[in-house]
Amino acid sequence: MFNRQNFHTWSLENLRYAVEVRHQLRWAINVWCGIFNDRLIGPVFYEGTLTRQWYLELLQDVITDFVENLPLHQLRNVWFQHDGAPPHKISNVKQYLMETFQNQVIGFWWYRRVAPALT
Repeated sequence: MFNRQNFHTWSLENLRYAVEVRHQLRWAINVWCGIFNDRLIGPVFYEGTLTRQWYLELLQDVITDFVENLPLHQLRNVWFQHDGAPPHKISNVKQYLMETFQNQVIGFWWYRRVAPALT
């Protein structure tokens, strides 16, 4: 949420002129983009709340196009990373990413499997 300043008017005829403006506005916009070497994938903008279904559809649309146009020797060196937001943790998203990136995924559930090897 953010505050914005009221709309101001100066009038010689009506000194009490005022325009009612809502002070607090709630809005959301999501931006997704990927970086691969010197290429930017996206950005993709989405207004509203990020849902599990929208996130999966985004990945299937954007990532599938990216992977299909990438040579296999480069795909083997790609890691997909995302944080622990609730839409990132659903099983359909995890399954899609693990299949697409051959288990080269860093996410909320990643550290449990790999962490012992890092110590």
